[in-house]
Parts: sequence; structure tokens; C-alpha cells
Amino acid sequence: MNNTAIITSGPVPPNPAELLLNTRTATLFDYLKVHYDYIIIDTAPFGLVTDALLLEKYADLTLFTIRHRFTLKAILPYIEKLNRDNKFRNMGLVINGIKKDGSYGFSFGFGYSYSKYISEKKRNLVARFKAVFKS
Repeated sequence: MNNTAIITSGPVPPNPAELLLNTRTATLFDYLKVHYDYIIIDTAPFGLVTDALLLEKYADLTLFTIRHRFTLKAILPYIEKLNRDNKFRNMGLVINGIKKDGSYGFSFGFGYSYSKYISEKKRNLVARFKAVFKS
């Protein structure tokens, strides 16, 4: 795991949006793109703060994560509108927290669908990241 680095946010500054608009943020991402194959940015929930929208210009892919039976359904049309209005490039939707209850074959916006629920052994975080980016 020598080739993995994490930059934490640290304490919440009084002016986070201003810091993200700073030219040093662009310089940081230019450096990261040269030195790393994948850069993962985890932001606060979209709509609560503007961080995700300000960081969008540095992202090749944006994934909205919603939790089954927890995220309010009223948020889904808002996410769909963001997709229609092209607010984020290569937008996708991740639904987590689905419990196997015998039902399968559902679909959700943006042309994605699951044909069945597949359970697999829980793996540690590093193994899951490696599986996602495996060629």
C-alpha cells in the first residue's frame, strides 16, 4: 500500500468555499493528476454545502451515493435534474444499504439498472478500492 496517499480535510475552516476557489487548489490537483492514477474526492452531501459543485471541475466522474430506505425519495428528482442540466460530468448513482429480501430487478435513472442483488463477503476498505480500479 506504499502507493496510496490520503489528504484529510482537517478542521473546518471559516471560509471553505473561498479556499476551494483559491488558485492553490488548482495547483494541488495539477500535481495530483501527474503523480496518481486515481484521485477520489469525498465531499459533504450535495445541497448542504457547495463543495461538490466547486470541486466538479477537477472530477472526471461524479458518483452520488444514496442509502436504500434512508435517503428521502424527494431528493431523487433533484439528482436527476442535476444530470439533465449537466451540472456534473459522467454522473452516476450508487445505491447502498440494500438488504437481500428475495426481490430483484429494479432500475433507477440515468440508464443504469441492476438485474439482481449479489451478496459477497465483506472485504476491508483497501481490498474494495483495489477491486473497483482493477483492470
